[in-house]
Amino acid sequence: MKKIVVLLMITLQLFSSDFCEEPAYENEFEEPIEEGEFWLKANWGFEGSASLFDPDNITVEDGSLFLTVGKMGMSDEDGVFYEYTGAELKGMKEFGFGRYEIEVKFTGLEGLNETFLISWDGGNYAKHHEFMGFQFLEDSFRTLLSVGPDEDSDGSHKPELDSTTNQAKTIYKKSHTFAIDYTPTSIIWYYDDEPFRKEKNLLPKEKMGLVFRSWLPTSASHTINKNLLPKQTEYKYVRYYPTLEEGCEKITENKDDEIVETIDNSGETVVVSGELSSLLIKINSLPLNSVNLLGTTNAITDMKVFSDVVVVWVFNSGVWKAYSPDSSISNALESNGVEIVNSIPAHTGFWVQR
Repeated sequence: MKKIVVLLMITLQLFSSDFCEEPAYENEFEEPIEEGEFWLKANWGFEGSASLFDPDNITVEDGSLFLTVGKMGMSDEDGVFYEYTGAELKGMKEFGFGRYEIEVKFTGLEGLNETFLISWDGGNYAKHHEFMGFQFLEDSFRTLLSVGPDEDSDGSHKPELDSTTNQAKTIYKKSHTFAIDYTPTSIIWYYDDEPFRKEKNLLPKEKMGLVFRSWLPTSASHTINKNLLPKQTEYKYVRYYPTLEEGCEKITENKDDEIVETIDNSGETVVVSGELSSLLIKINSLPLNSVNLLGTTNAITDMKVFSDVVVVWVFNSGVWKAYSPDSSISNALESNGVEIVNSIPAHTGFWVQR
């Protein structure tokens, strides 16, 4: 009996941490996913993928989030053709240490890449990225971890074995819970509340966002049975329980009612709301006489958000364009052949000089 108690205490020490009792963030997918400050629906492809991410492949129905991989091909903005479509929902909110939990029912289709990640790339994935998460397979799952382009550590796990044949059972036919405990000293991966892996040496350093992704690699594009597509990965919920040190304050998505006032260069009061309010707060926090790269998930059609900057530069359709609230600077730009931009498309980076 004493040995059992000691083993239980050791287990609790290995697989426990102090998290908030209630989730600071929870989404049970009762409402449609709206792009904005919190979420970004990917609309691009990448080398090694046979799927172009299509925002229309992200849907919410009957309390579930669905990511679809389809068999109808599409071309991206540069004319590159992808034989299939996929889906990526990327969280723009950065979370810290805590417990991340999802309930998911995946397809188990061989060749399909269905993953949930907590990820950071700093805007340049090739240069440096960090992530941890799961890849879901027919009879197993992989635990994923990366702290840089050449520092990866993945694990493969078959959680359910047949007692007679000792062969792995399929796990994709019903939903399961997966969780990650991320603390300053360790990462623990869970499957249906059971810990399967612990990492203490290779630890990320950045705050991360949520990523839901379903796609088809080029390596599987010629072997997969197209007649089995489309396929949908179904998520029931996602929850984030911060560590007590991070704080237990609730995190909400809706900032449409937030209103911010500022004074422009001419002394006039400028009022903005919604996503622009967060962008305005970010711009006003930039150091004077600095140049900074920012971005937007929605189109900016009202340039008054830039009322307190020197100039904004945008590279669009192969041409540098600019905007300045200062008429003398704007006139000088035009006289030097620089096109004045009156709006900025969605999913576009721009350089702001204060």
